[in-house]
Amino acid sequence: MVYRLGNDPPAFTSKAKRQAAEISKTTLTELITNGLFDEATKELKVLSHFKSVVVEEYCYPAKVGSTWKGANLVQELRKLCDDLHKSIESSGLDRQAGRIVGIRPGTGCGKSHILLEAPKILNNTGIYITYNLDQNLQFDKEHPQESVLLRIILRLRGVPNTRSPTFFKSGLGRSLLSLGADALRPFVIDQLNRVESDIFIGVDEIMDLRDVAVIRAILSELGELSYQLFLQKSQKCNVFATSLQEEPFHTISGRTILPWTPEVPDETAAELILQTCSNNRDMKGCTALAISAAGFHFRSLVFAARAISDAMNPTVQSILGQVYARWKKGVSGMLLSSIRLYVMDSCRGTTSLPNHPSCEILWSRLWM
Repeated sequence: MVYRLGNDPPAFTSKAKRQAAEISKTTLTELITNGLFDEATKELKVLSHFKSVVVEEYCYPAKVGSTWKGANLVQELRKLCDDLHKSIESSGLDRQAGRIVGIRPGTGCGKSHILLEAPKILNNTGIYITYNLDQNLQFDKEHPQESVLLRIILRLRGVPNTRSPTFFKSGLGRSLLSLGADALRPFVIDQLNRVESDIFIGVDEIMDLRDVAVIRAILSELGELSYQLFLQKSQKCNVFATSLQEEPFHTISGRTILPWTPEVPDETAAELILQTCSNNRDMKGCTALAISAAGFHFRSLVFAARAISDAMNPTVQSILGQVYARWKKGVSGMLLSSIRLYVMDSCRGTTSLPNHPSCEILWSRLWM
């Protein structure tokens, strides 16, 4: 599997636009409304117009090698899914029982890597949905339940995440969004039932929606989808979501999200990352240098390892400077000043977050 963030996808040709418009948005919506799912499935061929030759990158930087403590991760994921299925089974009577697993670490801690690797580990069919990559999330905010159901259909049909907003904006997309979640859900369940294996739905960067009510609605819909599949005894549906703050980690009704915090990296993680970057230098020395500059944080360790590989005489200060330069890309000077004030106040014993609208989110991404 290749994870690479491409350039903006090519614009539709006029012919493709006409074909997408002609397709019978009316026919497809009517077929779904009337429960004629076999015929509706045939009409989904129109979604090929929304595919792209661009390959999206979901992990930044890209995966550097094998998975750290992969055997442990396999066991942990299997146990998590067993616990999740037991919770789903009891959730019909217990209104607090969770139906979704929530992954807690912030940015650069391996969340996306887990969501992408889990389907292979569990031998599930993977459906990866992400809300980052500079997508226009207008329709997701206006129609949270309907849009996440349609994103599942789009992903099953090989449409990249970044093409979802284009689909929602089209006549067909608007028509399907207008059906409502109760009409779309049975069709999505039917499409999932056509998959031979169990399902793993990974929802990444949900906090980019920046709206607690929207996030709760999406989590509620995914939980209901998983429960309905359980009732049909057809497949197990494992839903894992990543977020960066505690507040949205429950649904509209207050149903809990089962929390999971993967293991924090240690010296062995740094050694694994450095295997191809040490340039025959002393591994212990390189490991100490990387940890001194990057701490126990996956993405920062990768940045540090690359800096060590490129440096003739690496020092903690020089490697730290390069790690910092990588991290501060895209962060405003005002926000950096707010974070600096926070660190200084913390050293003095003050714990309040600085007064900046984006600081709390960034703080949880970097340090949670």
